[in-house]
Amino acid sequence: MNDLLSRLDASAQSPAPRRTNTRDSWVVTFCATSSARLLRDFGPMLAMLDIEGFQIHVLAPDDGGLLELQDQGCHIKAIPNLERAYPNPAAWLGVLIILQAHLIEHPSALLYTQGMGLGVCGELARLQGEALTHVAHVEDHRWLTEQSCGSALAPAPQRALTSALQAARLPLAGGLHALWRWLGERADAYVISSREDLKLLESLELIAPQKIEILPGSQGVEFTLFDPESALVPAQKIARAQLQVPDSWRQLIGVSGQLEAPEELAAMVRALALRAPQVGWLIATPAGGLSKRAARALKPLVAKNLVMFTQPALNMPRFYAALDIFCSPRHGEGVATSVLEAGAMRLPVVAYRTHGSQAIIEPGESGILCEPGDMAGMVEALSLLVDEPARRARYGARARTMMRQKFSRHAAHQQLLGLFDRVIKRKL
Repeated sequence: MNDLLSRLDASAQSPAPRRTNTRDSWVVTFCATSSARLLRDFGPMLAMLDIEGFQIHVLAPDDGGLLELQDQGCHIKAIPNLERAYPNPAAWLGVLIILQAHLIEHPSALLYTQGMGLGVCGELARLQGEALTHVAHVEDHRWLTEQSCGSALAPAPQRALTSALQAARLPLAGGLHALWRWLGERADAYVISSREDLKLLESLELIAPQKIEILPGSQGVEFTLFDPESALVPAQKIARAQLQVPDSWRQLIGVSGQLEAPEELAAMVRALALRAPQVGWLIATPAGGLSKRAARALKPLVAKNLVMFTQPALNMPRFYAALDIFCSPRHGEGVATSVLEAGAMRLPVVAYRTHGSQAIIEPGESGILCEPGDMAGMVEALSLLVDEPARRARYGARARTMMRQKFSRHAAHQQLLGLFDRVIKRKL
């Protein structure tokens, strides 16, 4: 990246609008839907860019990470929360206006956006503002497939909305494909997280192959932090005592991150309780707290002593250390960082089969994959692992080995920094 700065400074010697040859003029802008996840996944890389002399700007919702990013030296700007259960056009319009104003005021050498929505906002903002290069990182391509979007157990209004969108999928397909193609044509690079996504994009001929970069496991996992052998990570018994897990729970299943379908999770908890009443569920709530919908669905299970919540933001390794099994009931295609962390902590994983989970989990080797929405299959898989500790140990050991071999965060950051270098070099 020092070489990149030299090229940037050299290019600034020639006349260019609103550019100087001082390092502080070279702005890198990150726009994300969660400041907490951005801090967790990109914190070390942002620190590296800061050391190299770039001025780092972050636009993200204030869900727990902005102050720490500011303490790290980033220039922060809060944007509306885009991770609601229902579409919020006003929030997206606000993000577009804020991002556009930012690029006008702070012309960026690099604009990095996460997700299809922010990718489109980034390109629209570039039409009025200024960014030398734009890298769009898109992990969820469900709308380009026949896979169902949403949960069968969602509240009636959301089911109606989902059904309407599903029915309109074919009529909308041409417009959606055109939108993806437009982003692919305008962005300088398009980052995905799995070979399944690559096959899909190639078959639909939406993104030029030379613009696509595969980042397996998204941002990877930090092994120095998520290490079950580390002296800083408590033993399972100590971790459970610190988290105040009831002694009656002989086995513990963990869930972490955004709960896309809390009613579905609640149904799984009830079904497993009938087969294995000694099992408890520990749910790590997001930095921004549970949604009202999730709290409403899971509150009765807390009263029945089947579920408890924890806020592990300051000690995620302790959360994983307390578990026997990790469950990821995600419908979204993107890679769940929690699955990588659980595997690194030597935990077997039960998850829905998505492009992201298939990139991480070896079925029958390091975990079990079920078809999206197959709650009975998830309950069966969890029961199997509850009943067979030897299988749990075998899957967990294989998961730890796989994470070390394929999903190092350091390797992921170096790959992404190399991509930033290449796309800016092409523009210069």
